[in-house]
Amino acid sequence: MMRLLLFLFYFSTLSIIGQEQYKGSISFQKQFEKAPELKSNFAVKGDLNTLKRMETVHYKYTSGPWHYIYCTSAALANLLGQGGVSQVYFPPSIPKVLNDSMRLYQNVDSIFNGNAPLQEAYTGKGVIVGYVDTGIDFEHEDFKNPDGSTRVIAYWDQALPFNAARTPIKYGYGQVWSEADINNGNCTSTDNAAHGSTVSGAGSGNGLALNKNRGVAPASDLVIIETSFSLPNWTLTVADAIDFVFHLADSLNKPAVINTSVGDYLGSHDGSDPASVIIDSLLHEKPGRIVVAAAGNSGNWDHYHVRGDVTADTTFTWLEVNPSSAFGVPAVFMDVWADSVDFKNVKFGFGANDPNNNFITKGKSNFYDIQSLLNTTTLDSIMIGGAKATPIEFSCEEINGLYHIEIYFEDPDSLSLLYSFLTVGSGTYDLWSGFSIGLSKIRETNLPTAVTYPAIQHYQYPDSLISTVSSWACSEQVITVANYANQLDYIDQNGNTRTLNHTPGKLSINSSKGPNRIGEIKPDISATGDGTLSSCPQYLIDALIANGSTSLQAGKKHVLNGGTSMASPVIAGIAALYLEKCNNATNIDFKNDLISEAHADNFTESTPNFAYGYGKIDAFKLLNKSNFSPALVGDTLICEDLSTVNTAANNYSTYMWSNGSTKSFAESNKDDTLSALVTNSRGCRAYSDTLIVVKGTVPMYPEINNIGGGLVATPAVQHQWYFNNVIIPTGTEQYYNPVVTGYYYVKVTGPKGCYLLSDSVEIDIEKIKELEKNQFIIFPNPFIDNLQIIKKDFYTIEITIVDAIGRKVYEFNEFDETKLFASLDLAYLTSGIYLMKLKYNNSYKVYKIVKE
Repeated sequence: MMRLLLFLFYFSTLSIIGQEQYKGSISFQKQFEKAPELKSNFAVKGDLNTLKRMETVHYKYTSGPWHYIYCTSAALANLLGQGGVSQVYFPPSIPKVLNDSMRLYQNVDSIFNGNAPLQEAYTGKGVIVGYVDTGIDFEHEDFKNPDGSTRVIAYWDQALPFNAARTPIKYGYGQVWSEADINNGNCTSTDNAAHGSTVSGAGSGNGLALNKNRGVAPASDLVIIETSFSLPNWTLTVADAIDFVFHLADSLNKPAVINTSVGDYLGSHDGSDPASVIIDSLLHEKPGRIVVAAAGNSGNWDHYHVRGDVTADTTFTWLEVNPSSAFGVPAVFMDVWADSVDFKNVKFGFGANDPNNNFITKGKSNFYDIQSLLNTTTLDSIMIGGAKATPIEFSCEEINGLYHIEIYFEDPDSLSLLYSFLTVGSGTYDLWSGFSIGLSKIRETNLPTAVTYPAIQHYQYPDSLISTVSSWACSEQVITVANYANQLDYIDQNGNTRTLNHTPGKLSINSSKGPNRIGEIKPDISATGDGTLSSCPQYLIDALIANGSTSLQAGKKHVLNGGTSMASPVIAGIAALYLEKCNNATNIDFKNDLISEAHADNFTESTPNFAYGYGKIDAFKLLNKSNFSPALVGDTLICEDLSTVNTAANNYSTYMWSNGSTKSFAESNKDDTLSALVTNSRGCRAYSDTLIVVKGTVPMYPEINNIGGGLVATPAVQHQWYFNNVIIPTGTEQYYNPVVTGYYYVKVTGPKGCYLLSDSVEIDIEKIKELEKNQFIIFPNPFIDNLQIIKKDFYTIEITIVDAIGRKVYEFNEFDETKLFASLDLAYLTSGIYLMKLKYNNSYKVYKIVKE
């Protein structure tokens, strides 16, 4: 009845609003009727101060007249009724899902499409992506080629027992299945946890199952490492996995990216542990290698990290007994790390306090100096009333310049006491524990006041920082990824729209925070994680169908997943696209470009920070950052020698010319269109511009004849005369009439631009024999194709040629007063004798000419 009354109240409110100029749309009313308490995104017009003041409304930002908010339909209906909102934008829509949304947030489809200024599309082809996870359901269509063969080229199941034929010799455990094993149906390993399949789908799924939900690198080759958390010293098995993938990639001459959506919340958190050292060395060893890691999902846990500042007063932190600890018995556990220089002046011990009796101290242990205890395990007890009450076991070691203390209270006498880590002296340390990982809750609330317990002023409180997973995820060489929400809703297997309880673009409350222990920014970048639908293994599909789960997407091939586990493969997929374009780039090249192209928004606020890292990434902008434009230079005209074409910058690593040459230059002796595909030192590919090469004809070697007071060159398509090595602007005819004493030569050019220069001739104007008045020189006679005429004075001449029977075969009226020379093209005439009539100044002359 209360629900009905609320509905009637809000509906009445909407009806009243409906009588005004602005009102909620039909779609909004339907949404309200269907799910009044479901939070959604809205754009509204109204009073901004009211929106910001409302506790039931999450105000995001404003653009123009619209305010963008996140709240329930009921809260918005209430605002409409009160007049705080005057208009709601809520259009009808048909939701579309799912990794398509993920690709949209990271602008990946622009890369798939090869949009300009990219010169080609990238899909991860030729790049290996390794997934260290729970395995993969390789029978899922998203992990197959169109012909049905597998995309998995190797599958190392680290949990399988030794097998002489399949266990990799270098590592000595697990079994490796080959691509042929999978295609032939011999591989017995698979993903029995679903995590590995969904992670691999987000990074590399090709979407063939339903023609949607493609991952970021859908054409990449897959190498699967099925890790086993039960293996001792587990982080080193991950280092082995990474070594395995990189060296397999080397054998195939391919670059590789490795995604690790797995991790350990304990450790030094600075990338100095042995597993990290191995991984860093592999990354330094050669280019074309990138490792990506999930940051962790502890953001919403109780605070489980303490940064301890040690003073001359005894500082302390209390931990609670976990009655169902990861050790199988009630216990307290602490993992303490410090730079050796920061802990050498610290003494530490342990104590017990009773929170039910004014926090009185029940007992303490001895205080210790770590330097005298290195590489030892110490057994001690907290003394209560002079008797040993709670056994303590702790070990001290130095690892790569760090002090490490593991502290374990097993099955304490009292589960109600608080157990403390005590320090005195000067220095700093970091301590991790945490109920959420099966260890001990660090007391943060229900503490005494300074009045009742004065020592509380020296209490070391837990915080939310340095909560990422440890080891390689904290290395400066590894890309660590935070998680923000992906799409808002999707259609489930039952045909219903499922709306998720998060704000797309906003950091997940579960995403772990940085920095690493030494203050470096972690995570490095953020990507979509929560609300991602990805490839689902068949065993889980069957179970979800049986119980009608809303987590299974319509089409029954993809399942909802989230966390930094799903954000990490997004960046790994982007790294694969990056290495497809720049296959010799290093992990630092990728990280630097990733950071430089990261952007902030209203959710991230100022970056870098310890939640989003350097921000969010636009993959399209990232790939365009490595663009370059090789320009071609060289001979575009072939005359006598080969044409040689080069790139303007001759510092590229490889060349592939359009004519097949792989040298740093291309040669041609014919009409040609040349271009080049080059790679730079990072292996980045780029296509040059195009250079058109023309095969020309070398003209007849030019000779200059001094005829009738003028200079006549041999015939050519173009002529250019020079005087004393200076071009004569008006000297562009076959004939030139010199007027100054000096040296003359001519440049003759053929039909496509090939040219030759004549020898220079000396002309003395005083010695030139001029033509007589009305004298003409006609040459050559007989002629083959062209007949030249030189006249004495600047007057117009009309030329007519007739054949032996008097038929007019040629007429030329353009030999005007501006010219002293004419060349007649008579190639079309048949061989024979002709008469040429020259009419000038009301006079004429007739010449017999012979066409050979």
